[in-house]
Amino acid sequence: MRIPVLVIAAVLTSLTASAQTQDIWMYCKDPHPQVRLAACSVIIESGRETGKALADAYSSRGTAYSITGDQDHAIDDFDQSIQLDPTRTLVFGFRASAHLARQEYALAIADYTKSVELDPQHVDAFYGRGNAYREQGDNAHAISDYTHVLELDPDYLEALAYRGLSYQAEKDVDRAIADFDHVIALSPMSAEAFDLRGAAYLDKGDLDRAKADYSAAARLDPADEMAVRELNRLR
Repeated sequence: MRIPVLVIAAVLTSLTASAQTQDIWMYCKDPHPQVRLAACSVIIESGRETGKALADAYSSRGTAYSITGDQDHAIDDFDQSIQLDPTRTLVFGFRASAHLARQEYALAIADYTKSVELDPQHVDAFYGRGNAYREQGDNAHAISDYTHVLELDPDYLEALAYRGLSYQAEKDVDRAIADFDHVIALSPMSAEAFDLRGAAYLDKGDLDRAKADYSAAARLDPADEMAVRELNRLR
């Protein structure tokens, strides 16, 4: 049964009244977004916290808003967190992801860029910025960012797959296939990986290999609509 947020907030408010600071912070980091929203709101509205602690509360509540799909409130909270502590690499990444969800690609790219400036090893920020560039249709910059991801983590499956798709969009099918080969090597039971390579072989005009990949996808997942459709078309 779902507990109403007001009930959660009332319980958490009683904790603060009892000076159970550690407990309220535990709930502000709870994996359940509704619990986190209520707990972090109590901390923020209490007026007791300042500086980095208050930035923590805004950041944690922002991620909870983002999980629930409320990107507007998430961005407001991330704004507050960054204003209180502008060195937060992860919060720039969180805000970038919220902008990306709202299809605000330029804002997402700016925040991901700030994130990687603060931490040049922040692989997820490079990956997120690559996605934002790709959504904009800027495949060249997307490929550059995905390549940087793979330099930091050669087995980052999503970066391999999206770099392959970006190469394919740029008509560089051989490089796309090479990336999809790597995806399949890392995830040989993934029907989607065979679908990706099958589509690349179709683009290349290699119908036999395309058919073989779609057949493999259909064996792994008989409900794979793309594989079934393309196999029917290739008969």
